[in-house]
Amino acid sequence: MDRNLIILEYVKKNGPSLPVEVSKATNENVLFASAILAGLQSQRLVKTSSRKIGNSSLYYVNGQENIVRERVYPKLNDREKQLLEKIKQVGIIKENELTPAERFFAKDLKDFVERVEEKNEYFLKYFNHQNQIVNTPQIIRQTIIEPVKEQKTLTIKPVKLDKADDDFTSRVKDFFINKKIRILEKNVIRSGREANFVVEVQSDLMPQKYFVKALKKKTISEKDLGMAWFEFRNKKMPLIYISDGNLSKKAKEFLNKELGENLKFVKVKL
Repeated sequence: MDRNLIILEYVKKNGPSLPVEVSKATNENVLFASAILAGLQSQRLVKTSSRKIGNSSLYYVNGQENIVRERVYPKLNDREKQLLEKIKQVGIIKENELTPAERFFAKDLKDFVERVEEKNEYFLKYFNHQNQIVNTPQIIRQTIIEPVKEQKTLTIKPVKLDKADDDFTSRVKDFFINKKIRILEKNVIRSGREANFVVEVQSDLMPQKYFVKALKKKTISEKDLGMAWFEFRNKKMPLIYISDGNLSKKAKEFLNKELGENLKFVKVKL
């Protein structure tokens, strides 16, 4: 049997597959398997997932979309899962009602969310939602009421050390104290792993306020930096990213070429 047909039949029978899985099952060199899968895709005999597992997308045929979602969902990070749940709850949501960070994450959710246009407006629609777009404005408005109220109540106040801080947050705050940096605001995103701060640094002329993203992670990716930038880019303060991890090669390139002086990365021992 032709090798193309062997691999196509394998995907049809076994479901969404990675090139390495196809390679092992068909005794093909992984490079040849990848090339054949790419050829099948160009002939529109197979499709590829938007989300990658490792360095490769899943290859699948029509009717296997739900299995694709089952395989890639565990690869989503917490914030992507939160955004996906938000869209699932309302079915359809206006793209411009999302925060910049949410729009950034939505780009990697194409296996679950469809981007549609209606009357020069863009919407994100959960994959199995059936309602028409014209019936969604009231639902969309309901989803943004709570975030707006929360933003109006935010105030910047000095933060005192307390016993409620987890070990990671306490270490970050100790770092600020040792550097004689005043903490104005603290927001723990994930206990023991991630926190946001507003701090004040004394300079020769006048105090300067900064937004600080603190993340405990072994390797900081391009996406980690982009996420922080989208999260804070509308704030009129410079951004400092501190972590005990190292920047990946792509993250370094992204920082130098795209962010420049807009974001400063500082490695600290946490």
